[in-house]
Amino acid sequence: MLNVSNIIALLTDFGTRDHYVGVMKGVILSINPHATIVDISHDVAPQDVTSAYFLLKNSHRYFPSGTIFVAVVDPEVGTHRAVLCAETDDALYLAPDNGTLSFLAKPTRVVQVTNRKYMLEPVSNTFHGRDIFAPVAGHLSLGLEADKLGPAARSFLQLGCKEPEVSSEGVILGEVVSIDQFGNLVTNISADRLADFPAIDVKIAKTTIKSLSTAYGHHAKGELIALIGSGGNLEISLVRGSAAKKLKASTGDVVRVRHR
Repeated sequence: MLNVSNIIALLTDFGTRDHYVGVMKGVILSINPHATIVDISHDVAPQDVTSAYFLLKNSHRYFPSGTIFVAVVDPEVGTHRAVLCAETDDALYLAPDNGTLSFLAKPTRVVQVTNRKYMLEPVSNTFHGRDIFAPVAGHLSLGLEADKLGPAARSFLQLGCKEPEVSSEGVILGEVVSIDQFGNLVTNISADRLADFPAIDVKIAKTTIKSLSTAYGHHAKGELIALIGSGGNLEISLVRGSAAKKLKASTGDVVRVRHR
């Protein structure tokens, strides 16, 4: 059985200008004053579920066992979409049933959060982060069993995020799945996929980058480069600038990698 800690990690698209994140933390601490709250990010692009999925997938393994992850990127807040609590051998996850948890291959259990005993009343139709996610996380950090939250979920939504494909000409076809604060274009092409490619061309739209770099500091300011980022995936970056702005790129854009 998972030994749940009092660490609660938050991932939202709320930003930090408004009161939303602060209020969520206040609710959690009102229930468990000893909770340790960690901000993964609150700058996910608004309603960008794919980015939330990618950031959580690449962050969770660096946290202590027993962490409670709360991901609130929720374009369908206030509708009949379910709120899920998923348990694995290492962590608990709270998220809308919108694909954010697609990376969880074999959770030990998944329940729908329906028990209003552990929510704030009245539940707003626009701020489930405050009224559902935060109080439920607080109660979980005090040892509440997930099965007290509601019935078992027989399945949960899968994003269907594309894996890179290989064309008949041997070109790897991937896509941009996230854009970070620096404007780096993070792709779904892992370093493993490039292991057998000693020399490559990386193409996005009409721009081609020749060869794979090892560090930003090896290049001049304003140079567009491709390299393997800290998450282990191919990234396209502009040294001391924003590749996203320079290329006018967005998530979903196709990235082609060709062996030379």
